[in-house]
Amino acid sequence: MAEATAAWVAGMERAAAEAWRDTLAERPDATHAWLSLAVLAREAFDWTGADSLQQRARVALTRDARVVDQRDAFAAIVWLETARSANARGEYRHAAQAVDSSIAHARAARDSVTLASALASAAALRGRTVSAVAQQATLDSLAPLTQFRDSLLQLRDRCVQAASTAMRDLDRMAAVLSLARGAHDARASGVCLFTAATLFSERGLQYSTSVLLDSALVSFRRGRAPVDEAAVLQWLGNLYARSGQYALADRYLSEALRGALAADNRSLTAWIHLNLATTARGRGDRARAERSVLLARTLAETVGDGYALADADASYARILLEDEDWPALESHLAAGEGESRPLAATASRFTLRADMALRRGDLSAARTWLMRTDSIATLRGPNWRPSVALNHAWLELRSGRARVAATTLDTLRFRFGRAQVSTQLFVGSALAEAHLALGEVDSAIAALDDALAHIDTRVQEEPTNRLRAQAANTQQPFGGARAADAPRAAVVGIAKAGRVDVAFAQSERLRARALLEALLLAAPVNEETAAERAVRRAEQYAPATLASAQAALPDDRTALVSFLTGPADVGTVALVVTRGDVRAVSLPSVDSLAPLIQRLTAALSDGANDRRLRALRDGLAQQLGDALLAPVLTAVPTGTRHLVIIADDILHRVPFSALRPGGRPLPKPLALSTVPSAAVAELVWRGRDPIGVHSVVLASPVAPIEGDPNAVWRVPLRGAHAEGHAVAGLLHASQLFTGAEASEAQLRAVSDDPPAVLHIAAHAEVNDQEVDDGLLILSSGRDADGFVTPAELATLRLTGTLVVLSGCRTARGPIVGGEGVRGLVPPLLTAGAAAVLTTQWDVGDEGLAPLMTAFYRALTRGHTAAEALRLVQVEAQANNRPSREWAALTLVGNGNWRLPPAARTSAAARGTAKIASRSF
Repeated sequence: MAEATAAWVAGMERAAAEAWRDTLAERPDATHAWLSLAVLAREAFDWTGADSLQQRARVALTRDARVVDQRDAFAAIVWLETARSANARGEYRHAAQAVDSSIAHARAARDSVTLASALASAAALRGRTVSAVAQQATLDSLAPLTQFRDSLLQLRDRCVQAASTAMRDLDRMAAVLSLARGAHDARASGVCLFTAATLFSERGLQYSTSVLLDSALVSFRRGRAPVDEAAVLQWLGNLYARSGQYALADRYLSEALRGALAADNRSLTAWIHLNLATTARGRGDRARAERSVLLARTLAETVGDGYALADADASYARILLEDEDWPALESHLAAGEGESRPLAATASRFTLRADMALRRGDLSAARTWLMRTDSIATLRGPNWRPSVALNHAWLELRSGRARVAATTLDTLRFRFGRAQVSTQLFVGSALAEAHLALGEVDSAIAALDDALAHIDTRVQEEPTNRLRAQAANTQQPFGGARAADAPRAAVVGIAKAGRVDVAFAQSERLRARALLEALLLAAPVNEETAAERAVRRAEQYAPATLASAQAALPDDRTALVSFLTGPADVGTVALVVTRGDVRAVSLPSVDSLAPLIQRLTAALSDGANDRRLRALRDGLAQQLGDALLAPVLTAVPTGTRHLVIIADDILHRVPFSALRPGGRPLPKPLALSTVPSAAVAELVWRGRDPIGVHSVVLASPVAPIEGDPNAVWRVPLRGAHAEGHAVAGLLHASQLFTGAEASEAQLRAVSDDPPAVLHIAAHAEVNDQEVDDGLLILSSGRDADGFVTPAELATLRLTGTLVVLSGCRTARGPIVGGEGVRGLVPPLLTAGAAAVLTTQWDVGDEGLAPLMTAFYRALTRGHTAAEALRLVQVEAQANNRPSREWAALTLVGNGNWRLPPAARTSAAARGTAKIASRSF
């Protein structure tokens, strides 16, 4: 076994396998050869092959005359390999029996090396299936046997011990990393880290798992171990897929798939396709998800990977569950009732049945199926019981038995480790909801505060946005709720209970935290170094409170409207904040608003402008205006001239300027702007005056690259070309760059001298499903491809600049729980922009040109950005211009931004603009 493992670590498995096959050709009963081939099969995830080879090894053991005196030692190794294969597939009972046999044989043979390995495997298994006490007892018996002759086995088993300890005390994580760093080579280091990561993953400790996997990936790449590298990439892809970070997941999984296919590793390929199904399902691509699942199932069957096969069955059932295809789901679940499956798969099948019953309103059946999972949890061990109890508590809460739910949830707060941030958030939020149902508002506030504080503490310990994204987007296995949705429902309930100040503060803790932290760290402060600035800004960080938001409001005529959405049984609330008051306004649920929003945006973005379509638009605009904005306007003080909107969930897609509450357009003097959160608003309202008085205009870029597969993006925009000239003629000291001069390099150059206005009339490509996957498309050059990513936008220096993205769908991007829209706008705010004017849908470049000209004319007359946009939209409506053009425009950031007086020009001076352009 040691030789086989060493061959695998050294990347010599094929040569070793050939040598052992040669041995078997001469001596068919050579136990060590069969066993070594079994080890290699297990390391390659070939479970069917490993089982067959282990069986041949057991048969050979009884016939090999050369091992009569060492029969128990070889038997110990055979049973250990059997246990490891069974454990990897989730067959815990079989694994427990095999590892016990291995320990007995190793003791009889006085084989301390195999005994230590068997005890280490038993410790990991008992930690999963029995208890931490049983695990520690096994580890204690292992302690005297740590003087291994084989350094890799010693490293592996010590990693198991260290990881088992660290799972109970995360401060001991350093011990695992230290062991890995001390490994004799890079691949052995990766084995240690990967082994520990799998244990952490079993406990649901996602962030710690990802840290270990990242380190393992580096080690395997250094050790040139492509198959191991692919396995780690698959695990990382799985983590990101489960937490809703689909673009990142696909990136890892695509790389993993290349490695798995190159190695012809069908088990690993099956797991990768299962993870790809998760990302497809998350994006709503049912057909792709189903194809991936069925392919994974076929691959798992060919190699005998029962765990992957069971997961494929569960994934397909989840697809049917989300489709609410009850007959097909019932048939699918019934088809596998009598099949032998790992315990985890059986538990998943019962949970799926309970979930189906809950969604169909059959609470009694849901309770029955959950009770059947209790017996499975008993067999799997105490580590699984809190998750089952959480499912029961959620069912009791949905059944109206709030007291029973609260009692269980209060206990569960202490049953999950502090690294299980998504579960902690869900438990605290559900407990808050239970207390609200009982009228115990103070207890609800305390429960939610504890849950939010838990995440903040963990982020401070492990400062990364990945942890917060995982916590927000992870979906509960029962009930279909995301961890991000539960606290929002609780905050809505707290606001409706009259605790508006608390609800506002808690809602801010759920919003745009990644953007806020980036803004704080990027803001320039005197002569501090970057490191000093980062530390100081991080220390200053705190979510906005009601008092701080009221103090930061620019004037008495500005009102902040913070929306927080909830499901049908909770509803939506809008918190209307002015300098001297705050009011909570109850609104319909997001479930009822979503269809109206989708229909209205589809009608508004339609290029047609006939009477029938106008009537449809007006009707939908009135329905949504009456439901969403009319109650808010009644709470806004007389004299309000500027509404600053903080949207939530699907409300980010609402074209507020087009709404017609009461069947009438919004009041003409009422300007609108949006911000991701009150805390971000506080930052952009303060200290974001432009540095310069000049303007930079990039219009109608093209690419001189031949054979560009994205040539459709590179077609010159004739309307944008004219628009660029018109805009440059209205602004002081304008620098106009068109055609090939409107390049990525020219965009980077603005950082040297940030302008008052940066106007970009160009193509943009934004994906509503992929985080940070947008592109602003400019002309290319020698040192740039012209595809400007969000990450590249964030590196610009745009202090106090008004950025106008005059292109299609520049306001779009995926809506991320707790962060809002993640597209092209957040990185521009991070870069220092005071405000960004964007579009919600596809617009014609020729139709935008007159609107942009009117917008800049209003700015040169001293209007704020929000006032200028409102004037443009009112005038466009009066002139019966297509709603596709004016309703698409949205201003994000500081709506009170004004063009510096020195940057305004008179009509007589408009011809003096500096033009640096290339004509068509």
